[in-house]
Amino acid sequence: MLVGQLLALSYLSRLYGPPPGSQPLGKVSAIYIGLFLCVGVISALALPAAALGLSRELVFEELQLWRPLTAVFWTNSLGLDFAMQLWFFGSFSSLLERRHFHNTPLKYAAALLSGTLLIGLQALMLEDGPPLALSHSFTLFVVTLWSRTEPLKPVRLLHSIPTRVTHAPWYVAAAALPLTGVCLGYCNLFGICAALLCAA
Repeated sequence: MLVGQLLALSYLSRLYGPPPGSQPLGKVSAIYIGLFLCVGVISALALPAAALGLSRELVFEELQLWRPLTAVFWTNSLGLDFAMQLWFFGSFSSLLERRHFHNTPLKYAAALLSGTLLIGLQALMLEDGPPLALSHSFTLFVVTLWSRTEPLKPVRLLHSIPTRVTHAPWYVAAAALPLTGVCLGYCNLFGICAALLCAA
């Protein structure tokens, strides 16, 4: 866990204080990364995990309507998973915002909110169980939105895997499956589907 926290701090320092000559973090992306950080710290220090995840029973029967929102920022730990989450979301969201929503930050914020709602609606169709963390799904939503901007462009994922941009979300989802398990793997597909609906 300590390694993940150090990596996350290192990455955050580069995002919020970029080296000279590098691109600054987009405003909307910075706000969302701040929310990831706040929810992660609160869940680790103050609240039980069950208070943040998505649960169909608690949403419909107890009217805990905040859960679809908190679930997309909850990573269930402050370890390596948290650091990877920040890296993927920060990199792809900032790239997407700078290149395609540069003069329309409200439009990008609306797209992210639409993705949150679409992911939440799909996840509520799953059988009830332990509260779900949907941050991986939300990150895949952003990666898929990015992949729709230049779908035929060649890219090397992690500087080693040659593919086209349009295939990148599926590689990321497949690589995350051993870490997330089957249930959250379904939720990752919800993120991809939500982005395809928004981009249609």
